Amino acid sequence: MSRDLVYSFYDSDTLIEETHFQNKKESLSFAEIFKQHGSEYFRGLEGEVIERLNKMDHSVIALGGGSYWAAKPFRRNPETQLVIFIDVDPDILYKRITERQIPGILDPRDPKGSFERLYAERSPVYAEHADLTVTNNSSDAKDTVSEILKKVSIKHGRE
Repeated sequence: MSRDLVYSFYDSDTLIEETHFQNKKESLSFAEIFKQHGSEYFRGLEGEVIERLNKMDHSVIALGGGSYWAAKPFRRNPETQLVIFIDVDPDILYKRITERQIPGILDPRDPKGSFERLYAERSPVYAEHADLTVTNNSSDAKDTVSEILKKVSIKHGRE
């Protein structure tokens, strides 16, 4: 999508991994960083990354699930940033999230229940902060990108 908009693309999870590598010279996925170094360390990295992302203009930014709850939460500039919430049915989202493994943020003794609590807490916040909402219950990313581009064009009076 960022290529279609001629914007740079940033993924907060990837930036967390890169920041961790710069700090510790240890290559781990964002999930492994959370598991091995704990919530407090992870949230610190996330805060650093979000502080940088808050300053990005004309970019597509994929935010992690906790971006609004970080020590330095994501706060967009409405003049230069557009927030798009990609809404997914909770059952589909749970399946996607847990296909490989239970992420560290979920309680391993009750992954479904902890997911449902997080979803209930977070989903309304994502919707509240979004300028646009797009539903993605299929696995076809191209359809989602097309829908986003269509809604962005409509919002900016280009259709």
